Amino acid sequence: MYYRYCTYPDGLHTAYSERHPDGSIYFMFEWPLFMDMGTARCTIPSMKWDELHGVEEGDLERMEEYVANNLDLIEELADEAAESLMGTSGIPNA
Repeated sequence: MYYRYCTYPDGLHTAYSERHPDGSIYFMFEWPLFMDMGTARCTIPSMKWDELHGVEEGDLERMEEYVANNLDLIEELADEAAESLMGTSGIPNA
C-alpha cells in the first residue's frame, strides 16, 4: 500500500509504503508525461531503483538526493503506517 508523501504543482507525486517485514520501504515518484506517466521506485535502505519509466539523464541523481534529504521522515511515516496496519496482537487489521 502506498501513502501520499507530497504532491507538487508540476504534477509530480511522491508516495511511500509501510515498512515491510524485511525492513524495506518503497518510495515512488510519479509524474505526467505526454499521454503517459513517468515512474521510478526506490527501495530503502538499499537505494535500489526499479519501475523506471520516462526517467531522463540526471533524474535518478536528483531523486536519490530527494530521498536522502527526506529519509528520516520517510522512515518515521513508514513505521507509523506499518503499525496502523497491524493490530495490537500483531495480526493485520481487516
